[in-house]
Amino acid sequence: MEAESPSRKESIPGKSGGIRSLLTYLGIWLVALTVLVILQTSWGNGASWQEVFGAVLRNWLPWVVLGPVLWWLVKRFPLFGSKKWRNLAVHFAASLVMLLLAELLVAFVVHPATRPIFQQAAAENPQIREVRSNRRGPQLRQREYRLRPKPLARKFPAWFLLNWLFVLIGNALLQRRADEARKRRNLELQNELSQARLRELQNRLQPHFLFNTLNSVSALILVDPEKADDMVNRLSQLLRRVLQSSEKPLIPLREELDLLRDYLAIEQVRFSDRLSVQEFVEEETLGCLLPPLALQPLAENAIKHGIEPKSEPSVFAVHTRIQAGLLHVQLIDDGIGGESKDHQGGFGIGTENVRRRLETAFPGEATLEVKFPDGGGTAVSILVPVRKGEVNE
Repeated sequence: MEAESPSRKESIPGKSGGIRSLLTYLGIWLVALTVLVILQTSWGNGASWQEVFGAVLRNWLPWVVLGPVLWWLVKRFPLFGSKKWRNLAVHFAASLVMLLLAELLVAFVVHPATRPIFQQAAAENPQIREVRSNRRGPQLRQREYRLRPKPLARKFPAWFLLNWLFVLIGNALLQRRADEARKRRNLELQNELSQARLRELQNRLQPHFLFNTLNSVSALILVDPEKADDMVNRLSQLLRRVLQSSEKPLIPLREELDLLRDYLAIEQVRFSDRLSVQEFVEEETLGCLLPPLALQPLAENAIKHGIEPKSEPSVFAVHTRIQAGLLHVQLIDDGIGGESKDHQGGFGIGTENVRRRLETAFPGEATLEVKFPDGGGTAVSILVPVRKGEVNE
């Protein structure tokens, strides 16, 4: 089997596609034959349109029939790929066979079928006579047709060129189909790779998140069992949301905010009055899509590196808006920010993971920035294209 066979298989249309292709093929030939009849009738050689029509059928109808055979040969022996020179020789030999087949069709099918057209034209106009080969216009032969070398040699140049026109056009169409199929496959592979990377990053993040949250619960078990029990209940609800959201590569901001609220509620139990949460969320942003667990790791970093080391009460704020076709999400805290050695780089495991997942979901279009305002605290900004709707796994 040739190396090109997969692309040839992809190019074979289905039943409905094959009918459409056949109708298109016949329609093109109908237009071409009609133009030939009109042009030859307008040359004014004394022939009636019936005679011209009969002559055009004798010259070109065989190729209407042989066209699908040529298309099969093109698909079977394409002029591109590893065996193009062998296939070129096959087409050259096939072109000679096709010329002979065309002449046989004229002799035994087309000529007998068109003879009544000439007989009727002669009956209507007794002055009609045969137009010889050295005269301009169609050759209107009314006598019995015989398969002879001389007429075949006379037709050879035009028919040979027509045969190769079929072959070249067919190869151009076949190459285009193969290129389109290759592009579609490449896009599918890129999408599959992106989804695989997204799942791998997400799977790495979930154990990290769970480990840190369980640490928060364990810290309260001996100090305040009631708060620890409350945290376990909230953690159970949070994990249900995480499992549900992890089934999709992207989820609406509405769901991501619900997940973030569950996490912050757990931290508020741990920090009590030391942590306040504020939301400034625009309604139109709730349907925008983000990778799941895009905000929770950033909030976790803010609490761990900015709020936890601070003895005074702190505020964690969430801002969302749409501007210039981009979804803007800001997570701002008034913790120690840039004063923290651990936080100087601005990127923990979770933050870097979020950056990579944003880039995978929105290649070349996502931005994640970490800033430390002069007044203290940390501001993390996410900018992604506005994309809404349901996303299947």
